Amino acid sequence: MAKVARGKRSATEFVSYTMVLAALLILMQVLGFLGILNRNFGWDLSFVSELVTGVSIWLTFLGIGQGLVDGLHVRVSAVSDHLRGWAKRAHAWLVLAIWGAFFGVLAVTGATAVQRSLELGATTLTLHWPSAIFESAIPLGGVVGIIIVVQLATRLAKGRSFMDLEGLQENL
Repeated sequence: MAKVARGKRSATEFVSYTMVLAALLILMQVLGFLGILNRNFGWDLSFVSELVTGVSIWLTFLGIGQGLVDGLHVRVSAVSDHLRGWAKRAHAWLVLAIWGAFFGVLAVTGATAVQRSLELGATTLTLHWPSAIFESAIPLGGVVGIIIVVQLATRLAKGRSFMDLEGLQENL
């Protein structure tokens, strides 16, 4: 399988997830442009801002996991830079545990919100779609994050580090 230039992920792994995020970003930009046309030409496209919001929710919650993989989240390395040996590994496990807990809370509370939304029959204001369509990005983002944390934990258990300055993708 072809490899990506910087990381050790296969081209298929890189393309599949990154392309979904890129497609959502492009869709959000196209919808934003339609919103501008809506204001300037007086077209009746009131649903556009609702779609832009929904797509940005999906992009945000699916992008959290990608940011973890690429090492793009804010990190305070003042502690980890001075640790060595077992302390550095313990710190890495603690970081993974915190990320896992975050994604777990995201998945559970998101699923609860989606379930509640479905029970109430909540819909979006202009499109009248079930609001659970947009809200489902929250638990899905949590599940994707948990999968990524498990993958990183597996690599850490095999003795690989993921807390270097080059970002996580270098070790994936």
